[in-house]
Amino acid sequence: MTPSMIRGMWLMALAIFVLSCMDVFAKILIENEVHTVTILAIRSIIITVALLGTLGLQNKLHKLRTKRLGAHILRAMVGLTAVGGFFSSLEYLPLADATVVFFTGTLFIAVASVLVLKERFGVHRWLAIVAGYVGVAIAINPGLEELSIGYLLALVGSLSYAALFISGKIMAKTESTTSLVFYFNTGLGIIALCALPLVWQPLTLKLWALIFGLAMLALVGHLAITQAFGSREASVLAPIEYTALLWAIIFDYLLWSHTPSSHTLWGGAVVVVSGLYFLYREQHVFTLRG
Repeated sequence: MTPSMIRGMWLMALAIFVLSCMDVFAKILIENEVHTVTILAIRSIIITVALLGTLGLQNKLHKLRTKRLGAHILRAMVGLTAVGGFFSSLEYLPLADATVVFFTGTLFIAVASVLVLKERFGVHRWLAIVAGYVGVAIAINPGLEELSIGYLLALVGSLSYAALFISGKIMAKTESTTSLVFYFNTGLGIIALCALPLVWQPLTLKLWALIFGLAMLALVGHLAITQAFGSREASVLAPIEYTALLWAIIFDYLLWSHTPSSHTLWGGAVVVVSGLYFLYREQHVFTLRG
């Protein structure tokens, strides 16, 4: 396994941990009746200003040049349903439940990696991804009587995120990491700002601080995950996202004293084992290749 491959996997793992911390901030804000649109609007403004300030001080504003503005705008529109859908689901679901539903997009990422990105996809990758998907189904323990708006919102978010994942991988070939993060957040912020007057309510200093912290976590996480796209195949990185389930269970227990149900734990175990098996197979294959 080359240093670039290892770096890509570690970046993805770091990104998932940071974004899991961001989800904690989002749940706390939503529990304090801060609207999702408010969170997205302020978050995106903070990230945009932070990037502009940092690049300006470093004389690197040229990194924001792009010939694919239309594609960036489209990604921002998809991002509204991806991030907004997941954040909104946290009003109805524990972190762990929302996370396992969000993983339903992982199988789509794998299939799209083959159909769109033309990545090579062996039997072991299929087995690991499908096993992970089965684990998600076990964790959700689907039943019509248990379905809620929270599950539907998380599902919409997961499918939209899968589209973001693939589009980020495609655009990373011609766009810099900085430009991808900048235009995504700027576009998302503009869209959210248009709707902000409809939902705005005054915020306390504590809530402002939480949104600022959420924005910084989002910035670090998105930079790490976008850089990871450029160093590994999307289908290899996707299973690393399963670690988000572990963080969600830990945060649920420590912060909300919520113990996951037995089917959530069993399903989560299947998901984690499948991800670890996937990574083991990848390491074995690349070691054989020298």
